[in-house]
Amino acid sequence: MSCSGWCQAQETFYFSRNPRNVDVVAGSNVTLECEVSNEVDITYYWQLNGVRLVNTTRRYQQGSHLHITRADRIRDFGEFTCIAMNVSNGFSLSSAAASLNILCECNFV
Repeated sequence: MSCSGWCQAQETFYFSRNPRNVDVVAGSNVTLECEVSNEVDITYYWQLNGVRLVNTTRRYQQGSHLHITRADRIRDFGEFTCIAMNVSNGFSLSSAAASLNILCECNFV
């Protein structure tokens, strides 16, 4: 069995940094990081629960990383994945999933 063009495309890059689960206090800022081994012709986007994210002032992509301001238990619930796509051949890879563990901001007296 020979390797097709898909195998060759897959070998051009891999995730060198996958996003990780993060503990964050509700209302705080957090960054999910992702990088691939070879960034030539690579574009990134993020998904939450399989739905592509659109940049907003609260949640936006900067380079390959996703910045979230004012982490919210409801709006940021689920699995975040980073998608890296080679624009020259259309091949894309999905990172390992990561979740935010959003902790309550408790004021103890």
